[in-house]
Amino acid sequence: MQLRLAKLAYRHVRPSDDVRHEGTYTPDTRDNTENARDNLLGAVLDLSGSEGWSTKMAMINDPLFAHFSDRGRILAEQKAAEEADAATLSESEFKTLDTYGEAPPNTLDAMYQLLRDRLDDIDDALLQDTSPREQWALIEMRE
Repeated sequence: MQLRLAKLAYRHVRPSDDVRHEGTYTPDTRDNTENARDNLLGAVLDLSGSEGWSTKMAMINDPLFAHFSDRGRILAEQKAAEEADAATLSESEFKTLDTYGEAPPNTLDAMYQLLRDRLDDIDDALLQDTSPREQWALIEMRE
């Protein structure tokens, strides 16, 4: 719902038509509509959980928000990291964290974030001089 409203706002109140003010000025109707559009964008960026993530990714991939895609992706990842940091651990989960250096995921969102982290680790490993890239290339897929 928030994304639909933000899309409507961006279609009717295009950022390319925004008025740039210098010095003091009295806000007019256009300034109010720009603020409303920006508040709707903020509402989308404040969404949390897996639905919030998918909504943000849909927004980022929409051509209407092409001017904002890089910044939107960064903000979405920061929000996901904040949500992951807010998780509380039981005593057994804390022992696992202490033993292995990471806690087991206890929600779908945590599992998703763990998988994203693992893929990022693989991407980083492939860029290193000591990467297993050559050995992985020798692996044959069998059906």
